[in-house]
Amino acid sequence: MSERRWRDGFVRYQLIQDLNSTELSDFKKRLASTYSGAREVNGALEAKAEGGEILIEFEDFADLTCIISTITPRAGLKVEAQIDRGRGMLDQQATLLPLLNDALMTLDICTPGSSSEDDASVKLEAWSRRLSGPITGTGIAKGCILSMLVPLKGDLTHKNYFLSPTKPSKSLKGFGEALTEIKNIALCSAQLNRLERSSRNYITAYKPGEAEISERIDSYQWELLRPEPVKMETLESWLGYIMEREASLSAMISAVRANLVEAGLIVSRVEDSLRRLNEGSFRDYPSCSEAIGREYSAATRKYDDFIVATEALKARLSTVMENVRTYLSVQQQKLTLDEQKSSKEQLVRLVGLQETFHKIEIFILAVYMTEMARIVFDVVAGEEAGLLTAIFIPVALLGAVGVSRLLHR
Repeated sequence: MSERRWRDGFVRYQLIQDLNSTELSDFKKRLASTYSGAREVNGALEAKAEGGEILIEFEDFADLTCIISTITPRAGLKVEAQIDRGRGMLDQQATLLPLLNDALMTLDICTPGSSSEDDASVKLEAWSRRLSGPITGTGIAKGCILSMLVPLKGDLTHKNYFLSPTKPSKSLKGFGEALTEIKNIALCSAQLNRLERSSRNYITAYKPGEAEISERIDSYQWELLRPEPVKMETLESWLGYIMEREASLSAMISAVRANLVEAGLIVSRVEDSLRRLNEGSFRDYPSCSEAIGREYSAATRKYDDFIVATEALKARLSTVMENVRTYLSVQQQKLTLDEQKSSKEQLVRLVGLQETFHKIEIFILAVYMTEMARIVFDVVAGEEAGLLTAIFIPVALLGAVGVSRLLHR
């Protein structure tokens, strides 16, 4: 990542899914036709627009594309006017590339020059008022005043920063270094937001699913306590439901746990950037590092909370299955004691149900072994993990049969 020079104005980072060469070329053509005098220089676009100049650059990060737009408004504008001109010019881009409306992260940075810390503080307050957002953290990093606002409407995909060198003639190198670390944090935010989107279906589906499973569990428990015996057909349907839900919960836990591990790696990279910023305190404000740390801790905590809640629900299902197993054992004892009153058909069905339960045990054990193998293959084999997991399924079934036989000797 190259170090960037300071411009008095406005910078926007937008991180989106990687653009292919055709999409990128088409986007550049539409940008060039929008701005007068636009010209391409080393892959970037330079143009003049009403009220200032605009520089649009493109950088690739693995499977993400970062669009960096730098606005240099006409000289002499106040901070409020800089913000209005900058945001107005940049918001036009979304009409040229609709994908920008669904960006994984949009980070707007107001970058006015200041003659002193007092001057920077005045501009900081004007920036906060103009965006109608409370300041969540402010500090001094690399000779610049660094500040951030609480995301508007809780939208973690659009954030606003303020970065002002207090002495532009002496703080230019520090400004470039600070802006590089902010870009690193924006990239990490985009990656976290993409993880959140991939987990959203699991997390949003959990609450209604939990309510339904809890209701079923309570119903089964009460039925087992009733004096009237539960029909074998009913027990079979219960076991089928429990097996299906346990397998579903196991898959959800596995997917979210993988996201939790990846989120932890992303957060560690954010912490590295914060250490390099080496932010110092500024007056009575809490630091940006503290605010960012809280935000990222909350982002990973929701995965932990989901895993704990889902494992607790899965444990309740396992308890019900054990209760059904105990109930079957008791029923078998009653049939033995009252053998003269039992029909041969009923006894055969009971034994058949026990065998069904035994097969379910083998299936669940095989599922667990396959899930564990898949996690290992994801780490060591990368793209080949799916194939290796499919090959491992027969091995898991044989292993499950062997373990089950050992346990039932």
